[in-house]
Amino acid sequence: MIVAGFGLRAEATLASVQMALEACTPLRPDVFACVEDKATHPALAAFAAATGHLIRPVPLTEIRSQAPQTLSPHQPSRYGTGSVAEAAALAIAGAEARLLVRKTVSGDGLVTIAIAEGNGT
Repeated sequence: MIVAGFGLRAEATLASVQMALEACTPLRPDVFACVEDKATHPALAAFAAATGHLIRPVPLTEIRSQAPQTLSPHQPSRYGTGSVAEAAALAIAGAEARLLVRKTVSGDGLVTIAIAEGNGT
């Protein structure tokens, strides 16, 4: 299973999400993941609906238990991780997950994405 993990600012748009995923071409995820408080973000929800992807919300406890490779100085402390995108992708990809794409930022700086592969949870 290939999982796209997302981190989104409140101002993120549909174009922001699309830009982020296009930066990871040619990888095509099977499912989207994000921290649970962003699972209903309008831009991500619209993009998931348009592309037929399921959004898997990840509880904060699972986000905090992951070991992302990227440490972001701008990551809000409430998440307790260096990269929400990497942590979300790893959490949903499963115990044997590995990052295929480390945290990448959309051109407008409003969305981060990371891609992980694993056996799924």
